[in-house]
Amino acid sequence: MLIYGRDAEFQPAESPHSDSAYMRAKRNFMSRDNEHFYTFDSLKPVSEAEGLWDLPPTFATHPNMRELFEAIARPEAALAKVPLIDDVRRAYVAERWAHWRTQIQQNRQGDIAVTAMGGEGE
Repeated sequence: MLIYGRDAEFQPAESPHSDSAYMRAKRNFMSRDNEHFYTFDSLKPVSEAEGLWDLPPTFATHPNMRELFEAIARPEAALAKVPLIDDVRRAYVAERWAHWRTQIQQNRQGDIAVTAMGGEGE
């Protein structure tokens, strides 16, 4: 899968190019076997995803990420794939992930209230 441009670049009414059909054909011609091109704005999260595959090295936890923490119990496998962070950072993110999962579970039981207030989340 390759991410290439924005959808508007390939639509006749919105394209900055004089011939958007030509640009679309050129883009499609560049893909090889087993490659698929998508535009940035065509990507959408799927809440029914089976698991976490990867994380960016800049990933940070925050209480407003409740759905992610509820859906994925353990991020360690995905964290292991991130080449630009060290083991200390991996452990820290995993610990914070567990912390927020615990907070959510306690909130569900009525023990505490979790609110997302702006600012740093980690």
